[in-house]
Amino acid sequence: IPKNFELNWTQNEIVTFLENDIGEEIFDENDELKYDALILFISGQGNKRYIMTSDYKYIEKAWIHRVLSIKYPKIRNIPRICLFDEFEGDLEAQSDTDYDNEEDMGNSITLNDNISDKEQQWTTSTKNPDYKLVEIHSINKQLYLIQSFTQKMMENILNKYDKTLVEICDEIQNDLHND
Repeated sequence: IPKNFELNWTQNEIVTFLENDIGEEIFDENDELKYDALILFISGQGNKRYIMTSDYKYIEKAWIHRVLSIKYPKIRNIPRICLFDEFEGDLEAQSDTDYDNEEDMGNSITLNDNISDKEQQWTTSTKNPDYKLVEIHSINKQLYLIQSFTQKMMENILNKYDKTLVEICDEIQNDLHND
């Protein structure tokens, strides 16, 4: 998913996709998980903390990966990989303190939005919202991480190399460094 290939996503479209479309796809009619893992690719402009949507609004990365585990706690039982492949630009040049400016960030979605304090907490009987979560970030002059990750994972599977995720990520990092 998504069923239609789109290059430009508004903030509302991303929120709807994450909160509804993925949840509807990953669970069957009995509310059981249909898949044994989830890999989420986000590609575009961003910085350490936020992505910028096509309508020039912001979404905090922590909100992106946590909204699923908060809304659908069963998803914490499967590995989730969230890849952020971003290119350098004006957004990257700004410091994190610039994002605290209410005028600039008035249209942002942060971890505290739409997720109550109670939902963000966990106890000894529940799993941390980040349980089984891996985040991978790349900020470069060109979008390369997703293509490279997909290619190397497919090679690993098809050729039965049995490389670990760490080994594959190390290869990608070396490729990025050498380019």
